[in-house]
Amino acid sequence: MVNDVLERLEGSRVQLEAQAAEAEELGTLPGHTADILKKTGLVRMLQPARHGGLEADPRDFFDAVILTAASCGAAGWVAGVLGSHP
Repeated sequence: MVNDVLERLEGSRVQLEAQAAEAEELGTLPGHTADILKKTGLVRMLQPARHGGLEADPRDFFDAVILTAASCGAAGWVAGVLGSHP
């Protein structure tokens, strides 16, 4: 499951890189960027399985956040903040 998240993020790198300037200009994530974070499963990695999450190891979560931030700093920051709350 965790590898699936990383693969989906890797497949979304071009999209994240393409909207990075827009995110900086807007001062918020564009809607399609938020959709990417949801669809990849990144923001549910630390959520308990009994609540629909992946219950991943925190190290795997941090690897996913770093991968995201390498493409778009704003998306990485948002993913790190939102994904740590579950």
